[in-house]
Amino acid sequence: MKPGFFKILIECCKGPGIYFQLLRQSPLTALSHFLLLSLLCTLVAALFNFPESRVGINGAFDQIRKSCGDIVITDHGIFPKKQPEESRLVFSKDQLELNYIADPAGTLPDFDYNSQMGIFWLPRGIVFWKYMGQDNDKKYWLIPALGINGKNTMVAKDDIPGYLRDNYPAKFEKKQWAGVSLDTIQSTVKIGLAIWSFVGVFFMYIIQFLLLILMISAIFPLIGSIRLKGKLSFRDYFVLCVYIAFPCMIIAMLSLIVKVQYVTFDRVAIITFAIYFMIVMTRIERWLVPPPKPDESELGD
Repeated sequence: MKPGFFKILIECCKGPGIYFQLLRQSPLTALSHFLLLSLLCTLVAALFNFPESRVGINGAFDQIRKSCGDIVITDHGIFPKKQPEESRLVFSKDQLELNYIADPAGTLPDFDYNSQMGIFWLPRGIVFWKYMGQDNDKKYWLIPALGINGKNTMVAKDDIPGYLRDNYPAKFEKKQWAGVSLDTIQSTVKIGLAIWSFVGVFFMYIIQFLLLILMISAIFPLIGSIRLKGKLSFRDYFVLCVYIAFPCMIIAMLSLIVKVQYVTFDRVAIITFAIYFMIVMTRIERWLVPPPKPDESELGD
């Protein structure tokens, strides 16, 4: 009887003792186990990280309320309740900042752009920006949304005001925003961030580990151990590599939760996979090609 998913997971994390048995596993079964573990690791990481993200979102919206009050929706756009005619930096954090621009046709204030990305809030839409350049070559990737005309584009800092003026819509569809308040936007952002984070981490698992699995499975039948030549096919390496990834995936999940500087998901995935692959393949080689027994005549001497 073949072991189930959780039995395999436990045994893989305990050591290489189960891997010879796993050579008989179906590649489709191995792949389904890989996808299941990717899903579980993503879920655990999301459950640990979401409270921190929620605190950050709440803090950002507290600053918005302090600077703007609530939002007011009129036939001309969405305005802050406090000082709707005044452009300003609403808040700025290391990763995100929000700038309110009352009238893109007027003179825009010289924002600092200290964050890695940000949002321009205009009465008739928003524009996302992301810093893409170096200190001596500042470039910003602009992404229009919610009514703003224009296309995604890369511009220099001095060209941002012109982009906002040229792509600002003449009309505003008030009925599309009926019932919207700062509270509903805050709830929507939380839900959207949770979904985006979950999907992003899940595909990060798929791309990072599946790439390692396929690359090793394709290369090692050709350039692997001479003693294993002809004994393991691509199918065998694929199954082995899938299950070799199991303990590495859990360790990579911990790196997403603990968040130690310089300990990134990619580095943890590659280093742990390389180490555990060598450990498992050493054991597989001993199983498939055991060392020769001592000569009996030598033992007699």
